[in-house]
This record gives sequence, C-alpha cells and structure tokens, in this order.
Amino acid sequence: LFALGIVVNLLLLLANGQAILFGCAAMLGIASSAISPTFYALLADRFDLASFGTVRGLMATMIAVVGAVSMRASGEVYDRFGNYDYLFGGFMVLGLLTVGLILLAGRTPQTSQT
Repeated sequence: LFALGIVVNLLLLLANGQAILFGCAAMLGIASSAISPTFYALLADRFDLASFGTVRGLMATMIAVVGAVSMRASGEVYDRFGNYDYLFGGFMVLGLLTVGLILLAGRTPQTSQT
C-alpha cells in the first residue's frame, strides 16, 4: 500500500491533465481505505485491551500534528518554488523509506492462543 503512494506521487509529479489527477485521487482513496483498518488492526494486535484506547488516542494526536505540519510545509514549498515538485519527491523518498523499513522488519511469529 505504501508502494502505491510512491506511484501516486510520481504520477502527480508528471501529471499534465485532469485524467491523471482523477486517477491519483482514486488510488489515494483506495490506499487510505485499506490503510486505516489495517492500522487499527495492527494496534489491536500489538497492544492489549487495557492500553488500546490510550495508544489509539496518542496515535490520532500524532497523525493530526503531522497532518497539520504537512499542510504548512506544502504551502511553504509552493510559495518558495512555485510548484509541488520537491514535495512530491520528498513524499516518494519517505514512501521508499517506509517500504524499506516494513520489509526490513519482516513478519513476527504468531503466538497460539489456547
């Protein structure tokens, strides 16, 4: 799913028409709708029931702060350079880093619940 984000940012970087923008919006919608439940399932798997609410609340706060900073940074990039090319490039680098870290982490062994 994060690799899809890399593709979307590359397409946005090369976009020259509305069709590509609509396609990118559709791909981002698909990726977001898959990432959200997966994220909460991962939290539920990694944290016990007593701390799930606390962890989810902290993560929601962190996501909101990162989103706000990203919006501000997007405006700064556009004001300085007149386009979003560096922003899309930066998101591609972050996406590659994310995919690399996920692959590096690998799978965790499942514990049997008896």
